[in-house]
Amino acid sequence: MPDSSFLPIGRIRKAHGIRGEVSVDYYADSPELLQEGVYLRQPGKSAVFHDVASYRAHHGGLLIRFKSVMDRNIAESLRGSDILVPGDRLPAPDDGSIYLHEILGLRVFATDEKGRESDWGIIAGIADYAGQETWTISKENENDILFPAAPALILGFDLDARLVRVAPPPGLFDLYRSPLQQSPDNSK
Repeated sequence: MPDSSFLPIGRIRKAHGIRGEVSVDYYADSPELLQEGVYLRQPGKSAVFHDVASYRAHHGGLLIRFKSVMDRNIAESLRGSDILVPGDRLPAPDDGSIYLHEILGLRVFATDEKGRESDWGIIAGIADYAGQETWTISKENENDILFPAAPALILGFDLDARLVRVAPPPGLFDLYRSPLQQSPDNSK
């Protein structure tokens, strides 16, 4: 299965205990995606299938034990691995909802308080900072914008046209966007 068909649902933080469990940052809403097994991809390597023996909630994440991982040393070697599932395994989203991976690469159009629309760039990344979903919006030769993706600021998605319209707080664009300044050359 090509790696491009996988979606990340978590990342292994570290080994936990001596029997091969791993501590995981888990991104999905339900651990049910683990029941059919997952693929682990270490940085720079191809994804490898692993059957899941068990999982349980632990400190805001999950502890997972894989059938093929029997001790702490093997578990520790998995640190930093992405936990992936085939995209076709995801359930259909609820009405009016979309998956985060679907918004990566969308072009962002912002409407200001006077109703003028401008192209801010594309969504290049998504992060969760203290419970606030935040998009990194990138545009060539300009500084990235960190956009708080609060529902009140999102006017709508058009996945067919690959765009999203937003109503940013006044001044956000000015805070981030000015052409990138070249550092002065201090060499003599």
